[in-house]
Amino acid sequence: MTRGSSLPRRHERPTFLLVPTERHVEAAAHDGVEARTVRRLVAELAARERPDAAPTTPEMTRLWLARTLGLPIGRARPVDDALGLLRRSGTRPESLRATGLERGAWLAHLMERADTFLASKKLWDDRQSAWLAARALREPVSSPLPGGRALLTGLTRWDAGTIALTESLHARLVADGGDGLTVELALVEGGPLEEASSALLSELEARWATLADPPELSPRIARITGERASVTAAHDAASEARVVTRIVLDALDRGTPLDAIAVVPVELSEAFLEPLRFELTRAGLPFVEPRGRPAIAAPRAHAAPGLLGLPPGPPARNTLVAGRHTPALAPGVGFCV
Repeated sequence: MTRGSSLPRRHERPTFLLVPTERHVEAAAHDGVEARTVRRLVAELAARERPDAAPTTPEMTRLWLARTLGLPIGRARPVDDALGLLRRSGTRPESLRATGLERGAWLAHLMERADTFLASKKLWDDRQSAWLAARALREPVSSPLPGGRALLTGLTRWDAGTIALTESLHARLVADGGDGLTVELALVEGGPLEEASSALLSELEARWATLADPPELSPRIARITGERASVTAAHDAASEARVVTRIVLDALDRGTPLDAIAVVPVELSEAFLEPLRFELTRAGLPFVEPRGRPAIAAPRAHAAPGLLGLPPGPPARNTLVAGRHTPALAPGVGFCV
């Protein structure tokens, strides 16, 4: 495989596509190719690995952390983000303790407490779903994947969990008699993302060069056309949302029509969309989301019943009556998390 290659060596046409969004699934169906979003596949595999539990959300873990640490939601968020990064990287509490650092021991203790809390509610942290999915693919059960060759394309977020998932996908496809997995990686030519995309390609090449039968890499040259792009660093999702809102306001000041402005998130994560909605609303900017807001659009309303041990979904009358008699929910007291 060479960096100039644009086609995988095994086949010119995949039998199965893994794509980032449902719009890509629709486009593939129009071309007669079976496709599934990576998120949906991960969710199905993780549920197979943990059939007794369900995934939670960052909003739930953030509320739990705020209550456990006695912090406001805003101050608990960086701690929750740190735990999320550790889970995505596959870091375990014993590895944190092995560092010998006080911070490592504290994070290990916090991670174990979070695991205990989630297990008591029959939940798992959704940020570790990629690892659960990778583990499920190694089980000797019926495969959820069609035969032939799969092509993973359009993925922009890569971490240790994602890499483990792609390797497990490839191994399972080969074990089932297929041709394995090809990863199509956009290699940006020019612009501020050129160095980052090249670094990712080099990292994957170096890692998979050590494997006997790794996934196949298929770099795809993506040339930057039109106005030169710019990259602005932001401290967190809320800061990024403020930057995006400022850019929209500047564009309006230059005479750009509002309906000619589009904000395209890299991924549809509520951790980013929630502060973005807040900043756009505060600036008085009308906006629409083409596919509508997801079911988790009101994260606190969905997380609070979980913290109270109530079942998800619309509450029944008896549930409301029971909640009414809960001391923490008495009128004038409020529920503090």
